[in-house]
Amino acid sequence: MINADGTSDYEGVNIYAVDNPLYWLHTFANLSFQKAYFSNYTVKGKSYDGLPVANVPDATFNIGAYTKSFVDGILLEPRIWVQYTGPQSLYDSITKSPSATAKLPSYTLLNLALHSKIPMHMAYFRNVGVDVDLLNVLGNRYNSYEYISSGGTYGPNTKGDLIGLPGAPRTFYVSLTANF
Repeated sequence: MINADGTSDYEGVNIYAVDNPLYWLHTFANLSFQKAYFSNYTVKGKSYDGLPVANVPDATFNIGAYTKSFVDGILLEPRIWVQYTGPQSLYDSITKSPSATAKLPSYTLLNLALHSKIPMHMAYFRNVGVDVDLLNVLGNRYNSYEYISSGGTYGPNTKGDLIGLPGAPRTFYVSLTANF
């Protein structure tokens, strides 16, 4: 059991932009910078004031585009977007506090999708949608979460090791929807 109490402050800025540079092309971007730190954090009487809040990226960035077009009466929406997640401070299970220096590295993912609506000329059906999503197209290997182990959970010799949760590999989804 950890006997701790604290207060954290989050400071940052978020910038969002959308545009249609061509009548058929929709673009978007979102950029966030953030600083999250403990203004007051005490564990077993020891102060960790000023340390970063673990698992909060210092920056995120998304940029993408999509278009809509009709092909033989079927609405197609191809999409592409890139997601960047900046470095994050790690939690240290040895000290029971966030690490002042250890960081989860940043990672970037490329994603593609094709969404469609197929009109149906049948009783009870308005349209059918088929969506195909390909996430992490380049198959980047990254951890979406890490912490510094105090040992024992995954074996007696793991004290000080980084324990990570691997991020999603290249992922392919197909979904079917029907509107009545």
